[in-house]
Amino acid sequence: MKARPRAVLLAVSVIHFLHDGFSETLYVFLPLWASEFGLSLTQVGLIRTAYTGGMSAFQIPAGFLAERLGERKILALGTAVTALGFVAAGWAGGFISLLALLLCAGLGSGVQHPLSSSIVSKAYEDGNRRTALGTYNFSGDIGKAGVAAAIGVLAGLIGWRAAGATYGVLGVAAALAIVPMLSRLGAGGAEARDAADWTPPSGWGIRDGRGNVGDSRTRNDAYDSHLARDTRVAISHKACALLMACQYMPQPRRIPHGIIYRQCMHSWNPENRIDAECA
Repeated sequence: MKARPRAVLLAVSVIHFLHDGFSETLYVFLPLWASEFGLSLTQVGLIRTAYTGGMSAFQIPAGFLAERLGERKILALGTAVTALGFVAAGWAGGFISLLALLLCAGLGSGVQHPLSSSIVSKAYEDGNRRTALGTYNFSGDIGKAGVAAAIGVLAGLIGWRAAGATYGVLGVAAALAIVPMLSRLGAGGAEARDAADWTPPSGWGIRDGRGNVGDSRTRNDAYDSHLARDTRVAISHKACALLMACQYMPQPRRIPHGIIYRQCMHSWNPENRIDAECA
């Protein structure tokens, strides 16, 4: 791997570690909140739902914003909002305040997965993208396990309010470092577009102006070949299923076994396709 892609991967992996740590600390805090504030199981579930729901709801809008402003600015802002939400939760007085703060924190955390994945994919356009994304995802799992355990120990020593605020301050520091760090690596910035050559994508932006799936700047020939191969395999499977079904029809509609064999073996190649009908 090249030095720059590895540095980008390390940076976004740290961000993923941090965000998944925020998510998993809730499992440490929820029973403590229930005990301190006298929350019912329904209220505990609503607090968790507020965080998860906010995180889920903001992922698509975060992608739209990043198309205009670049990933690193939105990523830094979202990380700061999440971290400040956990800092403020240290001064929460009950269910309503916790619900509002965790909703805001979840909305901020919604930027992490789509934007960090995009940054990694762009950094590894020349190869090793699957390995890089796997490493990125693994860093989040480490955060889930490690941070929750550490916060649990810390909460037992200094209390949940101080423990949550401490991790929140760490998140604020990371948010302040995201923009200069990714700027130095040349990653996550807004992309300059030539107004004469670029056509804004329609709908959800899944297809570009030429009707191709994905962003034409990040697609590569390997992706296209894999897509074509998978399409041929799917057609082959459907052809085999159709021909085998025809075998159970009464004579004279049944197809000889030789045709079935040749069709199943060669239907992936359009040039060798053998047409057959059940009717």
